[in-house]
Order: sequence, then C-alpha cells, then structure tokens
Amino acid sequence: MRFNFLLIMILLMASVAGAKIWRVNSNAGADADFTDMQSAHNNATSGDTIYVEGSATNYGNSTIAKQLYIFGPGYFLSENPETQVNTESAKLWSTTFTSGSEGTIVTGCNFSNYCYVYTDSITLRGNIFWFMVYIGDNSAIDEVVFSQNYCAEYSMEVRANATNITIRNSHIRYLTGTSTSYLTFYNNVIEGDLTVHNSVLNNNIMKWGSFSGSNNIYNNNLANGTQFGTDNGNQANVVMDNIVFVSGGTTDGKFQLASGSPAIEAGINGEDCGMFGGSTPYVLSGLMDVPSIWSLATTGPGTAAGGLNVQIKAKSN
Repeated sequence: MRFNFLLIMILLMASVAGAKIWRVNSNAGADADFTDMQSAHNNATSGDTIYVEGSATNYGNSTIAKQLYIFGPGYFLSENPETQVNTESAKLWSTTFTSGSEGTIVTGCNFSNYCYVYTDSITLRGNIFWFMVYIGDNSAIDEVVFSQNYCAEYSMEVRANATNITIRNSHIRYLTGTSTSYLTFYNNVIEGDLTVHNSVLNNNIMKWGSFSGSNNIYNNNLANGTQFGTDNGNQANVVMDNIVFVSGGTTDGKFQLASGSPAIEAGINGEDCGMFGGSTPYVLSGLMDVPSIWSLATTGPGTAAGGLNVQIKAKSN
C-alpha cells in the first residue's frame, strides 16, 4: 500500500503546487505523519492533501474547517477484482464539514458513522456511508455534490434551505428532503422511501419504496410500482429481476445492468438508467481516477549487490 500512495503523490504533486501532502495510517510500522484524522486536519493548511490509508481501526471523529483534498483507498476492496494490495478501507468516524471547509473534496473513504455537511461547496465522491448523512443544518447552504457513493444503511436527510444539492450515480437507501430544499437527483438506484420537493429526478431506478413530495419534475425513471407513473418516459411496474444482477456479483457490482435490461438506453438522450449510467458512472469500490497497485510480490530481502526483484501489477482506473 505504501507503494500505491507514493505513486499517487507523484502524480498529483504537479497539480497541487505549493500545497503539502500528509499521510494518515494507524498500522504498526507505517511511518505516517498521523494516526488520526483530526490531528492531520489540525496540522494541515487549506489546499493541502491528506491520504487516509487502509486500517482495521477507525481514524476517530473529525471536524473539517479547512479546504482539503482527502483521499482513501476505496471500499469493498476484497470483493471486486484488481483493487488494492491492502484491502482494508480508511474508516472515518463521525465527520462534520463546517465553515472554512468550502471546496473540500473527499473520495475513497469509509464513513463508518455519521456525516454532517454544514457548509457550501463540499464534494463527496466515491465513498461508502454506513450511517446517516445530513446535508444542511436548517440554514442556507448551497452547491453540495454527492456523487458515485454507496449508502449501505440508514438514510440521507437534506434539511431546510439546502439548495443546488446534486445527488447522482449513487446507491441510496432512504432520502428525505424538506419543502425548502432543492435537489438534482439522477442516475441513482433507490432501495427505500424517497421524499423530495422542488427537485428534478431523471434516469433513476427505484427497486422498492414510496415516492412523495411536491413541485417535482421527473423523467425517464424506472420503478417496481407506479411511483413515477408512465408519463415523460417513466416506466412503471418494472420487474426488478430483469434490470440488474440481483443474484451473484459483488455488493456494488450487482447493480450493473444485465444484458437485455429495460433500463439500457431508457434514460434522457438514450443514456442508461441507474448508477452506472450517464456521464459520471459509478466506479466499483470507489477507486480514484489514478493508477492503483493491486498485486505486489518480492523475492525476499534485497542485497547491495543483487538489489531487490519486485513484481507489481497495476491498473489505470
């Protein structure tokens, strides 16, 4: 895993000139900068990058009040092929994004407890969430992007006066919005109740649950019942077993469209519906858009005379 993060650092340093890169790793002998997330944040400067590496233990609670780029290794790493050498995820405990963290991007992390987004311009991309995700604190916030994520349990709540909230290409359990929130909601797979207002919903697949709210526009969605009706390209009473690989496959991979699925090219402009469709398709395991080393083998200890033979297998992602 050390080799993988060094490679990522080299690739990104040129584009983050003047900013510093920090490592968080609680594994014995890791020689990282920090062993918990809050310490990394407190020592970082706005614009810095923090790599949170895989560990069996979580990295504690943290409040993010600086603009940071936070990268983890992904999740479901032992399920999907060719992911990472170290298949442990980077587990963040309760995490709060507050004033000062505008512009922060987090990807590839495992949010093992609550996540609170209390400020503007936060991007959460390619993460897994096990508990509640709260967007907004009933004061005006704007332009939060929730993209290519996997909500494993519980639900999301978009609170009052949260506007321009984008939720796309994600697996969603339950989601509740208020009458004064506004969402763009497209190319998701929904497995639970959905209540939103003043929102646009396109190209989604609703496997089960109810849909309610007011002043919504919805096009080209597929549902197991009549939640979206049949106007505007929506399809009702779709047999879900015919849409995705509901048996077999990995936890997130089973939501890929099966051959002959009625969701293929059923979206706006002929796009596929669901989390793997559209211009920003879901990525298995939340892997970053940089090479990852998924196999590392050596012949044993190296010598000054003979060096060290290392065989590395990587993929570009």
